[in-house]
Amino acid sequence: CHAIFDLENDPVALDFRDQSVEATALSEVRARAFAQEALVPGSVLTHYTNQLGLNWHCLNPRQLTQLMASVHVEQETLLRAAVERNFLAEDLFSKYMDYNCGSMLRD
Repeated sequence: CHAIFDLENDPVALDFRDQSVEATALSEVRARAFAQEALVPGSVLTHYTNQLGLNWHCLNPRQLTQLMASVHVEQETLLRAAVERNFLAEDLFSKYMDYNCGSMLRD
């Protein structure tokens, strides 16, 4: 998203441009929305939920790690997409963000 929308025809602009906090925040919101739609559409969540036999209301760290590895996205992007598409309640988002999936991903 940043490469498409934020470079302003200058590939160095992203690294050296002074941005206001508001412009940066808007840029990040747009980038998150783009990533969720491009990388984790609802059809992908439905497919892997069914394939892996997941219950979004009681995921354990290993299941979340397996889902991240299958979808190939970072934890926050995956979980935000799940909240946006009503697979996951907002209160569980925080709980699942606390899972440390890094070491299991390496395995």
